[in-house]
Amino acid sequence: MDDSTVYFKKQQKNRIQFITKNDDAKRIIKDTYTIANPAARFHSNIPSTLSAISQLNAFNCGLFLDIIKLLKTKLDCKIVIDKNIFPMIHPFKWNESELIEPINDSYKYRDYQKDAIYKCMKYGRGNVNLSTAGGKSLIIYGIILNIIKQINPKFRFLICVPTPQLVLEFYDKIIEYGCGNLLRPAKFSSINREFDSHANIIISNSSWLIKHKDEFKFNPNVLIIDEVHTIKKNNKICRVINTFPSMIRFGFSGTLANSNDEENLWNVIGLVGPELISIYPHELQKDNYISLIKIKAIKLIHYINQPQPPPDITDRLERAKKVYPLEFKYIENNKHINNFLVDFIYNLNGNSVVLFDHTKHLNSIYDLCLSNKKEVFKINGSVPLQNRPDICNRIEKINNGVIIANHKCFGTGIDVSNIHNIVFASGYSKAAVKTIQGIGRGLRLNNNKNKLNLYDIYHSFRYSSRHFMTRLNLYKEFYNMNISDIIYKTVEVKKLEKHYA
Repeated sequence: MDDSTVYFKKQQKNRIQFITKNDDAKRIIKDTYTIANPAARFHSNIPSTLSAISQLNAFNCGLFLDIIKLLKTKLDCKIVIDKNIFPMIHPFKWNESELIEPINDSYKYRDYQKDAIYKCMKYGRGNVNLSTAGGKSLIIYGIILNIIKQINPKFRFLICVPTPQLVLEFYDKIIEYGCGNLLRPAKFSSINREFDSHANIIISNSSWLIKHKDEFKFNPNVLIIDEVHTIKKNNKICRVINTFPSMIRFGFSGTLANSNDEENLWNVIGLVGPELISIYPHELQKDNYISLIKIKAIKLIHYINQPQPPPDITDRLERAKKVYPLEFKYIENNKHINNFLVDFIYNLNGNSVVLFDHTKHLNSIYDLCLSNKKEVFKINGSVPLQNRPDICNRIEKINNGVIIANHKCFGTGIDVSNIHNIVFASGYSKAAVKTIQGIGRGLRLNNNKNKLNLYDIYHSFRYSSRHFMTRLNLYKEFYNMNISDIIYKTVEVKKLEKHYA
């Protein structure tokens, strides 16, 4: 091998290794897939960098095409590829026949859904980045139907979803789209264990798979992961996914393209495959597939100094770590602010979802809301999974209800169309997944609304203001929002103190 050659070979399972004497090639690949470790600011005993490339120059095979493209763009070098790699990155061949429409002819693919199915069939593995309420269940159905009819009728499929509730929803939708004699789905979760050994489609949730992987005697040819952004590096479900030998893998998410979380983005791409198509919410709004959105930012002005840790803590890093929790604890325990939130919620028209970061704050607001005239529901970890669909069904039938929820329990896996208002009540969520998935709960179209109102409540303190600016950038990126499109309002906390004295 000469000095300019970069040789790629299969290492093991889902891994590929590159070998080269070309220092420029090594530098380009490693620099592109290495970032500073933000946690190292606060811990001296952890690595200062995070990388998708191992010390032996190995990586998950889903990154392969992106790495090849990177080398061809940045460097004039010879690339040699081991023939054993090709079945990993293109696990089946498709003759690009016309796509087969749903068996239930009352359903038709939209143009972008056809594009997504086409690309999944063409490449055999990869990620679909599609806005919440964009109809991913029909895309998943279309992939399964076309693989069974055009690739191999004996293939078996595992659909991994985040929650037991989504197991039921996916099962019902696949039945609704049409199964005929081809598709035989079964659901397997803590709520429903109708396992059918003859089924060719198993729908299960991640926590069930984690607990029962050893007894799960189902080896899928095709692996489909819903809300694939939840597959974090080294988390339990990631390790379970890695045990399945299938190279045919598809991931779905509305928040895959988050450049602020490169490590987990690389993990998802490496585990599943490259991003095949990206459909942003504003593209679906333009074609009236999802609800329009109006964002109203409400800033609470505080006339006190930023909460600070005790003066006896002199270490700069220790002080920095304590400022953030002191800030949100001060806000969440302020009875005047909490009374303002309750009155604010009470005066909203239509059904509202109010999202919190912390359970203690959620519970205090829920207790205060019980005294008003609206129907108020709570969804957090204390509410049994089997009870949550009943709450959602109730909200679909009324027009003046409130769901008080935390981001973790309501951010994904909830399918409610009759939502008029989303309220970010804490002001401390800045992650793209939390923010965009939270908004997504209200984007489904409904005859009772022509737009979704998003109320983003934040505070004049350091972290709350910074996190709002991060969310503002997400609104621009995902919803094509201009600053002039957002309505701004300020509320002085000292006036709240007088009002609620």
